[in-house]
Amino acid sequence: MSNKKEDLSAATVGIGRRRFINTAALAGLTVGVAACNDKPAASAAPAASAPTPVAHAASEVGKYEVAPGQLDEYYAFSSGGHSGNVRIYGLPSGRLFKNIPVFNTDCLVGWGITNESKKIIGTKPDGSLKYQTGDTHHVHPSYKDGTYDGRYIFVNDKIHGRLARIRLDTMETDKITELPLVQGFHGVFPDKRDPVDAAINHTTRVFCGGEF
Repeated sequence: MSNKKEDLSAATVGIGRRRFINTAALAGLTVGVAACNDKPAASAAPAASAPTPVAHAASEVGKYEVAPGQLDEYYAFSSGGHSGNVRIYGLPSGRLFKNIPVFNTDCLVGWGITNESKKIIGTKPDGSLKYQTGDTHHVHPSYKDGTYDGRYIFVNDKIHGRLARIRLDTMETDKITELPLVQGFHGVFPDKRDPVDAAINHTTRVFCGGEF
């Protein structure tokens, strides 16, 4: 019985030694082959026509960059949401040129503080502002001859159901009216011409959309 155990142990040790020797020999062969190959591996040359990521990014930036002293090609008028204003951006630079206060107080320019601006926004009998907040949505310019005429921009107040008009020659709000029978006032649609008199080919009405 003990002879069988000794034979089994010896066989196991022998197999373990052979595996170790074979593994070591294989590792040595691999190192030797690598050492004999003293020539560095040739790296693949980049294609001459393929632009580098940095150069490509620079070329893309150049399409939209407007250098100091240069003018943008377009103006973008954007509603400011709960800021209650309308913003003017330059395109393609994306530079912010001006915030036009509409429904909210703007202490920087005195909007909602001066008597003139209070009269436009609307006041209570005691002279204080009727509303202190606003939510501008969906600016839309006026039309003439079927295209934008550069005279006015209309924008709605979704919170309190108001419609404002901004003069584009002064970039200032000049009129605000309240629509008492609308909820969720969301979107304005100036007409392009009078529906009856074809000679009146400019905006005379603004249609207002309600969510409810």
